[in-house]
Formats: sequence, C-alpha cells, structure tokens
Amino acid sequence: MVSFLVRLALFFLLIYLVRIGLRNFFRNLSSPRSAEARQPGEIRGVMMKDPVCGTFVDVQIALTSRIKGQNFYFCSEDCRRKFSDPNSSKFTRFSKSEVSRPGSGRPRR
Repeated sequence: MVSFLVRLALFFLLIYLVRIGLRNFFRNLSSPRSAEARQPGEIRGVMMKDPVCGTFVDVQIALTSRIKGQNFYFCSEDCRRKFSDPNSSKFTRFSKSEVSRPGSGRPRR
C-alpha cells in the first residue's frame, strides 16, 4: 500500500513539473524578444551621422575628430580628411588648428 502511494505521489509530481515546463515554454514563445536576444547583424550600438557623406556609423568603430569640445564621427579617413580640409568651402566652420590630428581617432576594424 505504501509503495502504491509513493508511486502515485511521484506520478503527480512528474505531471506538475511537466505542466510548469510547458507553461514556461509557451509563455516565452509569445513574449517579445529582449535586447539580448537580437539576431546577428541587427544594430546594437549607438549610431551617429557622418557630417560629410551622411552615412550612419557605429561610434565604437567610427573614426573621430574632436573640435571645440564636440566629437564628430566619420565612416572613412577620406571623409575625415574632407571635413578637416581648410580649403573646403563646405566645412569651413573650424580653423585647421582646431581640428585634431588625423591619427587621433580610433582605427577602423
């Protein structure tokens, strides 16, 4: 008789655990994805606009220049050079002495 009651208790415990597991499984399927569960290739970092070409670049891999306390982010060395060129009529807001040296930004990966 005791053996039967132990088996019955284990049976109900097993059914209860399976029920909890299935409930959690289906609850996770219906909830929206969290930020950590993003697919590869999705944007994860902060994106800034290149002032020369308008391309959005991730600040972690962008080339930078600091001018008058303001950071500017560039997609390429060419864009940073164009922005820093004092002969360019489009980007003459800053003198050449105010633009950081070309090697001062982060290298591209």
